[in-house]
Amino acid sequence: MTVLDLKLGRAAVVETPESIEAAGGSAAMIDAGGPGQGARIAEALRREGIVRLSLLVISADEPDAIGGATELISRLPVARVILPRGGAASGLRRELERTLALRNIAFDWPDAAHALRGPGEVVWEFLDDNAAGQPVAAETCLVVRLTLPGARMAFVPTHSNPALQRLLANDTDGRLACDILRIANVNGAHWPNDLSELIRVSHCRSIVAGSSSAPDEVAGFDLAAYAAAHDLRVLSPHLQGSLRIQADTGARERQVQAYRGGVWRPLD
Repeated sequence: MTVLDLKLGRAAVVETPESIEAAGGSAAMIDAGGPGQGARIAEALRREGIVRLSLLVISADEPDAIGGATELISRLPVARVILPRGGAASGLRRELERTLALRNIAFDWPDAAHALRGPGEVVWEFLDDNAAGQPVAAETCLVVRLTLPGARMAFVPTHSNPALQRLLANDTDGRLACDILRIANVNGAHWPNDLSELIRVSHCRSIVAGSSSAPDEVAGFDLAAYAAAHDLRVLSPHLQGSLRIQADTGARERQVQAYRGGVWRPLD
């Protein structure tokens, strides 16, 4: 799992030895960066030997997540795209859906009752912050939890306290539980005050936060103070660079590296 350091927006790459070698350079992604970042992401993936995507998941209909998607898929073949549910699509989403239809790329929203599998042994589970039993809201955010050999990582976009409360209420089967929690504020929103409850419920020991700005530059909940008080590790692509989290299936350990100045360096 690599959380990319981008000038604008957020994106993460999921790859396994099987997907790169046996599947001919295939990987999966969560989010596609902000506007203008699709070409940069495509080139970065090619340098890593990734020439196609088996899956692209967009977590929110907002520029930081969806802005680079149309440009990305015009440069890199994509087999399937998953989008969040929503009652009022943005211009960026409508443009993306038109491009997907023209290229005959399958797109839909996830079935929260069933997990997806692949590449390799990766398992994908989904949860959104729509009020249970209600018509789909104009805007929803999609939580993605990945289970890799030796690690679970949850990607949670946050944009308001009410949305976070709905998300927590919807998590009836512990889908937010993880080892590493990836959080990002949506549309420049403050960190919700209920972020502490999300962290507590997740039982995480490490947090990856922020995207185009450092997490401590986001107003609202004091994430740095909370993490220090609870002995949690906080990392940010804005501060450390691209972050690579590797699950070791033999030792059941995770190795974290950061990319700065053209070199991958281990983080203590």
